[in-house]
Amino acid sequence: MSLIFGAIGPKHEEIPRVLNRMYGGLRHIPHENFQTLSRERAGFGHLLTYNTPEALFEKQPVYLEEEQVLMTSEARLDNRVAIARQCGVRVHPELTDGELISRAWKKWGRECVHHLQGDWSFAVYDERERELFVARDPHGYTAVYYYQDGESLMFSSSPKAIFAVEGYRKRVNMRHFLGMLLLWPDRDSQAYEELGIVPPAHTLCFKNGNVKLSRYWFPENIALRKYKDPRDYAEELREIFIEAVRTRLRSHKPVASMLSGGLDSGSVSVMAARLLKQEGKELNTFSHVPRFREELKEQPGRRLLDETPQIMSTVRHAGNIVPVLLDSAHISPVAGFIEAVEKLEICFHGAGNAFWIMDLPGEVARRGYGALLTGEMGNATISYPGITYLLPWHHPAIRSSFKGLVKHLAKPLMLRYFQGYYDRKPDGLLSYLERSFVHPHIREKAVADIRKNKRGFNRYYPDVAAGMLHLLDVGGNMRCQFGQLIGDESGVEFRDPTGDINVIEYCLSIPNEVFFDDSLKGKQVLKNMMHGYLPDDVLYSNRKGLQASDLLYRTLDDAHGVEDVLNRIGTHPGVSEVLDLPRLQAEWAEIRQTGAAPVMRMQMFLKTLMFGYFLSRD
Repeated sequence: MSLIFGAIGPKHEEIPRVLNRMYGGLRHIPHENFQTLSRERAGFGHLLTYNTPEALFEKQPVYLEEEQVLMTSEARLDNRVAIARQCGVRVHPELTDGELISRAWKKWGRECVHHLQGDWSFAVYDERERELFVARDPHGYTAVYYYQDGESLMFSSSPKAIFAVEGYRKRVNMRHFLGMLLLWPDRDSQAYEELGIVPPAHTLCFKNGNVKLSRYWFPENIALRKYKDPRDYAEELREIFIEAVRTRLRSHKPVASMLSGGLDSGSVSVMAARLLKQEGKELNTFSHVPRFREELKEQPGRRLLDETPQIMSTVRHAGNIVPVLLDSAHISPVAGFIEAVEKLEICFHGAGNAFWIMDLPGEVARRGYGALLTGEMGNATISYPGITYLLPWHHPAIRSSFKGLVKHLAKPLMLRYFQGYYDRKPDGLLSYLERSFVHPHIREKAVADIRKNKRGFNRYYPDVAAGMLHLLDVGGNMRCQFGQLIGDESGVEFRDPTGDINVIEYCLSIPNEVFFDDSLKGKQVLKNMMHGYLPDDVLYSNRKGLQASDLLYRTLDDAHGVEDVLNRIGTHPGVSEVLDLPRLQAEWAEIRQTGAAPVMRMQMFLKTLMFGYFLSRD
């Protein structure tokens, strides 16, 4: 995806210098061209990436003389034909998405955000009103950051342009940092002080030194649809989903797809392979697989520790797929999170997955692909399981036993009024915090806060849409901006059909009972939708895969890397104020001595190392 940036407020003669500094922070990001345009009180910049065939003809920023506005955008519009028709223009090979957004602005003004579909963001500076308007799509892999300095404001798709601004001091936001470390990040803050973000489904207005954020998409208001035959939902959703995949295959460079042994990426890949076959093209899929397979064979449990058989089953069943299996043997977990911190300049919860998260898109780019299909949002859309306790008590499977009926009636009451019971369970939030490696005084404060506010892992949802929306985190989903960050650095555009706005809105309209069969097995909408498309051993499997299942062995194989980070953070005064270093060091000693640790414990250990490394860079 292309990048946009701009500055509002500096004196006219200073604007080109500010834009050049901002471009300096972005220069390393893969792009084909860049251009800037300055006016009296505003200047915009655009890093052009050839993400679609039409992008080769993109020329931005632009000044609209009649409207007296400066404008720039980055986009992959999925409803190009509809927008063109409504704006009275003919679709042709040189009609860019930027031109369509400009025309949409001329026709609808700020209301154009309700007409654009796809992954997009744009900025408009109205010279007559001296007002900046920035908008971002509802739920795509996009981001727009900003920094206000009195009467001036700088914005960019990448925070690195902001970091390059003269006068900006890059200081860690400890409130956000601790929230991320303890699983409860403040969605209204970023990793660094004075760095703002336009959330998904929001607009920003800047005028007279004041910033105003407004949300424009409200999927919680979508009404349920009622069909007699449950199969009708699956058939309609299948058509919407196929179209979501089809629009994301429009690319200047070839498109690849992530593929695990699960349902979401499998559904995306299968449909993409079928569509590409019609064009005489093959689909290359990229899968993360374990490196230490023999060691995993000795591990008990219900989770799939090596999804290779399921991946290959999907490949054989679908046809027209060329699989690439990556074991990322050349990059250790520690090297992975160090690369992530240095390139992305953030921390994230899944530090133990950083090695393959950084390796996979890099390999995709090295092989010449420009876009990567994912299924990240599928858990909240196409493969949503439904909510058992919201089913009516007279459901055949529920009233078949008195014990089952009592449990069914009691669970929503327990979730609603006795959250503390779930927090105290071995897999609850309090247990997670008490086992964490944060400094004791921070740990005690967090535990007290959880007990007071009762905000654990388990939540009560009044309806099925509330459960979906919680997973989607509309207006605050960090996966959206993370996809933008890693896509920028790797030069690969992430695209997720399971997060398509039409897919999301349709799934939110499905009644809860449709997600279940007569025996209370969930995910029935997807199972009906993908019956015959995915192999039965994948579609009807009761076992879930486990990412980075050989994390213990990978970490032990790089003991020197772990100890280097422990030594580094052990001598940094700021780290010892936040982390419980003696406990962290004791944990590593036990792991080395026993050669054993559950994957989730390893994830917590490596996450803490990552956060310590991040702090030690200051």
